[in-house]
Amino acid sequence: MKFQILIPTDFSVLSKAAVKYAMKLSLSIPSHIELLHIVESFPLTATRKESYFQRRITLAKKDAKELREELEKDGFPSNFTLHVVHGNPFHQALLEYVKSKNTDLIVMGTRGGDARKKQLLGSHVTSAMEHCPCPVLTVPVDSPFHSIQHLVYATDLTEIHQEMYVLTAFAQYFDAYIHVLHIFPEKLTWNLFDAEKISRDLSIEHQYKKISFYALMEDDVLSGIEQYLKDKPIDLLAQFTHQRNFFQRFVEYSVSKESIIHNSLPIITFKKIFQEGFQLSYPEMNFPLKKSAINKKLKNKHQD
Repeated sequence: MKFQILIPTDFSVLSKAAVKYAMKLSLSIPSHIELLHIVESFPLTATRKESYFQRRITLAKKDAKELREELEKDGFPSNFTLHVVHGNPFHQALLEYVKSKNTDLIVMGTRGGDARKKQLLGSHVTSAMEHCPCPVLTVPVDSPFHSIQHLVYATDLTEIHQEMYVLTAFAQYFDAYIHVLHIFPEKLTWNLFDAEKISRDLSIEHQYKKISFYALMEDDVLSGIEQYLKDKPIDLLAQFTHQRNFFQRFVEYSVSKESIIHNSLPIITFKKIFQEGFQLSYPEMNFPLKKSAINKKLKNKHQD
């Protein structure tokens, strides 16, 4: 079964960065890549509306042909399909398409080095994170591609067990190592955390060997994360949408500190999950670890 990757595109530099990242990613796992061009605005009359939409389809096909040629010239795979739809607002059209196609992952581009002069996060990226049920992977425009071998998950530990089920389901696609990172202030005692035992317990609970827990003493969470990222070969940063301001704050922090992180690190955002008794309530995901299996594990754990 192929991994379904969707790239919303307007054929800009930002969306091309997402396409190139996804194409490289497709070399790691069997994938089907779709480009989605959403036409949001139309003339008022029905006749002009149809004519306008057909022109936009023609232009999108021309842009897609040029993109395919550019990819092939630069040595990238170019096996994607193009779909053009109309809808307004953007997030509603995107959501309807994602649900109809059982999309596994959305990949979108974000601004990198010029973020000081422009809005840090585009509204389309933000709306995709907030509304779409599948994970959204954002790629800085200047980011070099690295296969997903190490991903870091920064957590306050409040929902670590539920969220780790989702993370391991994603990581096993790439056989990736999960770095579970907890930043704590100086007022806490270091010996509260037995990193080796926590790593072992997480690996057993989630039936995934490549998990390591790290506790880092730092008053400022974002500073602690950046410190960790500089010391480790991390390819991807993971977050959940209950940390909805985290991505924005992290990018702003990186820019203000003149960090290279905001230029190079892709970030994957998962929808928030909730525990309701024994059950997990979150949008359906097409990862190998299905919702029913997660709920069964949680119920067995509770009974134990």
